[in-house]
Amino acid sequence: MSDPRTPRQVADAGLFVLIACRCGHEEAMDPLMLEFIYGDDFDLVGSTVELSSAFRCKACGSHKPAVSMGQPAATADFVMERPSRRAAGHRG
Repeated sequence: MSDPRTPRQVADAGLFVLIACRCGHEEAMDPLMLEFIYGDDFDLVGSTVELSSAFRCKACGSHKPAVSMGQPAATADFVMERPSRRAAGHRG
């Protein structure tokens, strides 16, 4: 199989659309969101410049972040702390 190009192919390969700003903020987007917007034959790889101009950084507001395909460095921005006994429903 050739390298994934469409949103579905990218998703099936287990990849995400990675959006990285110069300020250091990074996001990972499900490629199927872009399939919903642009259609199932949209060439993600050939359209990174177009995609970049459509995004704005949530953190600093900068336009045209870098767009690529790959695995996110982290799966979530937040880590769940171990709940206290009271929060877990224990009385004591």
